[in-house]
Amino acid sequence: MVFMAIANPIAQSNAQYQQTAGNAAVQVLSFSEVNINAQGYPIEISWQKVDALTKASVSCASFFIKSTADERQLGELNHNFTGSNQNCIITFGAKTRLKKLTIMDMEVYTAVADNDGYESVTSLSALSSGGLRLVLSIPDGRGGYTPVYCAPATPERAVLPGALIGCTFSNSVFSIPDTIVDKVRLNIVRNDQPEDFEPVAFRCSKITGIAANLPSDIKLVAPNGEIIWAYPGEFDSQNSSVMIDFRMPLQAALNDALNNNQDIDVAFSLISSNEARIKITPPSVSGELYYSIDGVNRTELFGEAIPVLLKDKLSPDTPDEVNADLTVSYNGIRILEEASDDVPDKTGDIAGMILGSKAFSHKFYPPLSKDYPVALIGIIGRAPVSCELEIQIGTLAGQTLFTPACPGKIIKIESGQLLHTAWADFQDTELSLWPDALSVKAVSGRFFWVCDPNPLIRFAVFDPDPKGRPLFIDGFQILAIEETSIHLPANVFPNNSFKEKNPVLSSSLFCTVDLSDIKLRYNR
Repeated sequence: MVFMAIANPIAQSNAQYQQTAGNAAVQVLSFSEVNINAQGYPIEISWQKVDALTKASVSCASFFIKSTADERQLGELNHNFTGSNQNCIITFGAKTRLKKLTIMDMEVYTAVADNDGYESVTSLSALSSGGLRLVLSIPDGRGGYTPVYCAPATPERAVLPGALIGCTFSNSVFSIPDTIVDKVRLNIVRNDQPEDFEPVAFRCSKITGIAANLPSDIKLVAPNGEIIWAYPGEFDSQNSSVMIDFRMPLQAALNDALNNNQDIDVAFSLISSNEARIKITPPSVSGELYYSIDGVNRTELFGEAIPVLLKDKLSPDTPDEVNADLTVSYNGIRILEEASDDVPDKTGDIAGMILGSKAFSHKFYPPLSKDYPVALIGIIGRAPVSCELEIQIGTLAGQTLFTPACPGKIIKIESGQLLHTAWADFQDTELSLWPDALSVKAVSGRFFWVCDPNPLIRFAVFDPDPKGRPLFIDGFQILAIEETSIHLPANVFPNNSFKEKNPVLSSSLFCTVDLSDIKLRYNR
C-alpha cells in the first residue's frame, strides 16, 4: 500500500504535542540536513536479536522531514529583447523555482549618457536616483504578462499599501521570493504605479540564474522495494515539518529478517527524483521482540520443586516482561509441614544410610495428627541403582518391635543422582491402628536414605482447603492458593525465571499447574 501525501499536508508544526490544560508538553525536533537523490538516503533500523524464535512488534516508527533553502545554479539563461529593447524575455525550458537573476552589465537608455545614451544600473539606489523600477512579470495565460515583483516596490497610495513587494536588487542581482516559472519578462519602467508604468530601453551582456532546489517526487521505499509513502511533485513544507509513519512496514521488514534467520538490520530508502537536500530527524522507533510458547505446559506438583517442561527452549537473554495464563487445580492433598522434612537442595556431602534387604524401622516425631488422614508417606534420598522398596506403617515398641497397621506398599525407583521423595500411596488403605512409625527395606537393589541426623520423612495428608498456601516459581511467590481451582489470564511472572533455564515450580500443595500461551517480551 502506498500512502500518497495530500495536496497540502503541511498542517503539522515542529511541536507535534498538543498543549493540555495546566501542562504544556513540547516535542523538540532535531533536524539534520542531508543529500537526497535517486539512490536514496538510508533510514536504518537495527535491533539486537534474541536467541530464540521471536517475532517483532513495532509500537512506534516515524521521522520528520521538511524542505531546506537549497539552491542550484541555472547558468547562462536564454534571453532576447523585443519592443525596441524595452522587453527582455527569459526562457527556462522547464518549470523552475526561480530565486535570483544576475543581470550582467545592465544599462538603461537615458538619451543623455555618454555611452550611446545608455547608463549603467547595478543597484537599487541607481534605479531610484533615475526614477526607475526593475519589474519582473510572468505570463498571464492570455498571451500577455502580469507584473509580480518590482524594485523598488510601488509606494503606498491613500489607504492601499505598496504593491509588487518582496524583491531586492543589489550588485546586479535581482532577488525574488521563490517563484515557479518557465518564462519571465524583465522591464525597466518609469512612474510609481503599475497602471502608469512606461517601459524604457535597456540592455545587458548576459543573464544567469539561481533556482531553489527542492526534492521532487520523494518516496519512502521498504527493504523489499515496496513504495510505502510518496509525495508527488516538488516538496515544499513551507517551514513546517511532515511526519512519515512507517510502523507497519517496519514491523513486516523486521519479521521478514527474523523468519529468514538474518540479523535484524533493515534499511528503508528516502528517494528523490533529483539531487537535492532535505532536513530530516532521526527515526523514532520503539517496539519489542516477543517469543510465544503456545499450548499448555503442564506441571504436576507432589510437594517438592519441579522444573516446568516447556515445549520450546528459552533464550539466554532476560525478557523485559513475561505473561502467561496460569491455571491451578488443587488435588486435595498437601504436605503436613509440621511433621515433614525438607528435601535438601544439594547433592554432595549428604549423610545417610543405604537400605538393603534388612528392614529399618523409625518412629515418627512429632506424632501424626488424626485431624488429617494420611494419603502418602515418602522417604527422601536417591537410588544408586534401580530398586524396589517396601514401605510399611504401624507402631514401634522399643527399637525393634514393629507392628504393621496395614499391608506394605511396594514402590519402584529408577536410579539417579538427584535427591527426591520416594512416595508410597496409602490413600485407599484401611488402618487397623493409628501408626506412629514406619519400616522400610529394599526388596531389590539399594536406596540411599538421607539422614540429618534422623532419616528424612515426608507426609502428605488429605485436606480439602488449600488455606492460601503459596505457589512459588524459582523461590518467588506468585500466588496464594485460596481456592481449589484458579485461572488467571495473562498473569505476570518474574523475568529472570524465563532466562535460559526452565523455571522451577514448588508448593506444599499437591496440584496441577498449567502455564499456557506464554509470551516473553524483549523491549527494543
